[in-house]
This record gives sequence, C-alpha cells and structure tokens, in this order.
Amino acid sequence: MLRRCMDILSECKSIWPLASRWYDILENNAKVHKTGPTKEGSMSDSVSFSADPPSPARGCDDDN
Repeated sequence: MLRRCMDILSECKSIWPLASRWYDILENNAKVHKTGPTKEGSMSDSVSFSADPPSPARGCDDDN
C-alpha cells in the first residue's frame, strides 16, 4: 500500500507541488520504521471497557 501511494505521488510531483512534500515525508517515515510496526500508540493501550454500560446520569429532564 505504501509503495502504491508513493508511486502515485511520484507521478504527480511535476504537476502538484504538495505531492513532492508528501512523497518525501512518506519516504523518510518508511526509512525510520523499517523494523515494522510497534505497539506504541496502538489500540491495546486503551482502557478496557466492560460489557455493562454505565447507568445514565440524572439530568434536568427527570420528573423529580
């Protein structure tokens, strides 16, 4: 997928100046992350949710 995106941006460099910048950013990012994905910032860092939703808070629309 990355290679395809870079190919498209490479073709567009001459007619779309922003494509050149995006290509360079993707190329640099690919060099830095050659070792593969890490768990840093993954969904596994999120809070585990229980199956039971919290009880609704009492608000202004209560009949009390």
